Amino acid sequence: MRYLIFHLHFYQPPRINPFVGEIEYQDSAYPFENWNERITMECYLPNTFARIFDSSNYIIDIINNLEYVSFNFGPTVLGWIKKRHLELYERILEADRKSINRLGFGNAICQVYNHVIMPLVNDFDKDIQVYWGIRDFENNFGRKPSGIWLSETAVDLKTLEKLAENGIKFTILAPHQIKRYRKIGTSEWIENHGSLPNKPFRINLPSGKSIVIFVYNSSLSHAVSFQDLLSSGEKMAKSIISEYREDNDLIVIATDGETYGHHKKFGELGLAYCIHYLLSNPSIQICNFEYYLQNVGITYEAEINENTSWSCYHGIGRWKENCGCRFNPNSTQKWRKSLKIAVDSIRNTYEAIYLQNIISLPQFSSSNITDPRRDYIDYIILRENISDERGVKSLIEDFKAKYNLPDDETAKKVINSLEIYKNILFAYTSCGWFFDDISGLEAVQNLKHLYWALLKIKDIFKIDLEPVINTILKEAQSNHYRDGLEVFHKLVKEKCPDTEKIVASYVFDKVFELNVPDCYLNRIWNIQEIANYNTDNQIIRYGKVRCVNLDDFSEFCSNYVFVYSGKLDPYIGLTKSDLSKSIENLAVSGKISQIHDLIDSSCNSKYSINHIFINCRRRIIRKLIQNNVSEIDSKIDQIFSEQKNIIRSLIEANYYPIPLEMKLVTLLILDNQIEKAIENYDETYDYDEIFYFVKNKSILGLELDEEKIKRKFELKLKQMLIELKQDLFKGQSVNQLRLNQKLDRVIKFIDFGNELELKYNLWESQNIMFEICKINGIDSKILCLANRLKIRFAKNPV
Repeated sequence: MRYLIFHLHFYQPPRINPFVGEIEYQDSAYPFENWNERITMECYLPNTFARIFDSSNYIIDIINNLEYVSFNFGPTVLGWIKKRHLELYERILEADRKSINRLGFGNAICQVYNHVIMPLVNDFDKDIQVYWGIRDFENNFGRKPSGIWLSETAVDLKTLEKLAENGIKFTILAPHQIKRYRKIGTSEWIENHGSLPNKPFRINLPSGKSIVIFVYNSSLSHAVSFQDLLSSGEKMAKSIISEYREDNDLIVIATDGETYGHHKKFGELGLAYCIHYLLSNPSIQICNFEYYLQNVGITYEAEINENTSWSCYHGIGRWKENCGCRFNPNSTQKWRKSLKIAVDSIRNTYEAIYLQNIISLPQFSSSNITDPRRDYIDYIILRENISDERGVKSLIEDFKAKYNLPDDETAKKVINSLEIYKNILFAYTSCGWFFDDISGLEAVQNLKHLYWALLKIKDIFKIDLEPVINTILKEAQSNHYRDGLEVFHKLVKEKCPDTEKIVASYVFDKVFELNVPDCYLNRIWNIQEIANYNTDNQIIRYGKVRCVNLDDFSEFCSNYVFVYSGKLDPYIGLTKSDLSKSIENLAVSGKISQIHDLIDSSCNSKYSINHIFINCRRRIIRKLIQNNVSEIDSKIDQIFSEQKNIIRSLIEANYYPIPLEMKLVTLLILDNQIEKAIENYDETYDYDEIFYFVKNKSILGLELDEEKIKRKFELKLKQMLIELKQDLFKGQSVNQLRLNQKLDRVIKFIDFGNELELKYNLWESQNIMFEICKINGIDSKILCLANRLKIRFAKNPV
């Protein structure tokens, strides 16, 4: 038997702004709000609904790739998926359960917690990264992990010792990270000159423990990641087969999971077909690492090349110095050293502060007490489920009882010190050094966590470390800014809102009724409206707002004054003073401008819409301009009615050039009319006029807003299929005539979409349709609908 393991390393850095608990809008991820959303739609979801196509490009099966591959999800991205994409989260867990049923062992392995370069952190942090990764895995998958993914496969013997101490059986390395090897029981070592046996290796550690290293196939993994091997699943399968040399050989292909769909568009399809192709080969067992260990075992041992990784030619230089690894050959990475020194400096200073102020407490002086930083992961996991102040109080009480702390204030101080530690660890996240400049998203994210830690150290321990950081970052040479200090000030300090700005953002959201929950922006909220004055487009609010921060349990209370006069000019002030009488007098007399003056003179903190948290700002502006959009929309209807025949006559008369004004009007009209037709689709309506302009858009030189139109069509079709599925699942209780009418309507809507000549992504709708066919069987109308969606079944679904 020959064995094959695909390993997919899924990971995104901690993108959440630590000051607000949300990912800020990232315009570079357009049309998605942020990179997590974009990569989820391009990679994570497609891999759990991967298509198998026939020769006519029809779907014959949809599989969850994760059922057949080894994989790890970094805690920072899996936690986000759990909150934002529950269906995806459940399919990830389901894949692990199904692999246990198929092989006896789960496909999922864990990862060091927040993707630090393990050889570059101290022994204590090594242990924390491993232990936190294990506990996070147990919380999600409900079992202990056998293996772990090391960030960038960066390794040294101390790291392997920590893995073994924590019960980890194996990890995965690149071939060049093996120094030499031999068969177990023999004495002669063989130096690794680039040709290793297709077998795993036992590493005997200085402590007497051992751990297994699985080495991935470099040529295949490289071809998947950086060449075109994924373009054909069959070609990929045949390339894999050619790599086997003898019985019990194991081929491991290890890559970033994002390769399959994000880095390589439709890469999940190549993987799915490769799996489909090889599953029919009786001589190859697609399995996972634990299965191989238990069924084949280890016949070789090896020694590693320490301080090496899979993505730095210089060992681990990419994460500490200007080693030469970069994307733009004309850029410098001298800033890497300064950033590393800055984080190390805060980490080392924090350690001294922590030992002096926390570990010196009587409750922690006993040698039997574990450093609370190790167990803090359990507290982090519990905190994820808090949604009200009662939960906050319960968590503090439990923490206080666990460590026998005398009061809430002491408990909060200890919790804050541990949260500082977590944020410092996040400042070590490897992505911050990987790319070309200190102003990149990832490096800035690391600096945000470092800044949070700096502010909290100053607040809790009254020690200001910011001057130290300023001095170090001033030496960081940026390719786009004056230096790292300018990056720190412009992209970190100015972008991280303080408590007052966050409170103002929340009140904005509440006033404009954006359905914000009580647990929002990383805080538990309580708002009390005392006075409400509305006249025409004018809004005046006065009240009290209170919040509790879920990270450090700090509390904030304030009165607020809010005024809006019907333009994009909402304005808010926060104050401790009671302004209720003054507000009442001015509001009753309609003196809006004087309320502005009152805010300026009586409120310490005041904010316009341009100064609140960016996510809140964009949501509110979107709502405020709706009335303007509606007004424009009605005028477009009128213009369409008046001008359509004139423009049509120009096209048919081959009049050239068509006036620019006419082109612009037609573009505006066409976009608008298509969107309305999608939103209010009526299968009895004649859309020939719209189709006419679509077919002649090249003559007019029109470029429609295709992304927007496509997404509207995709969402409408998805909703229609969801409603259809709900009716089908009701069985005999549904009127058959009504059901047939719904089926006909969906079919006609798809035909309508085809007439618009846009390449719609039917992915979500195909998933729903496939489920309909599998559960309900196939009659003529369902078969017709399946064909429209490029799904083909014989008598029964595959």
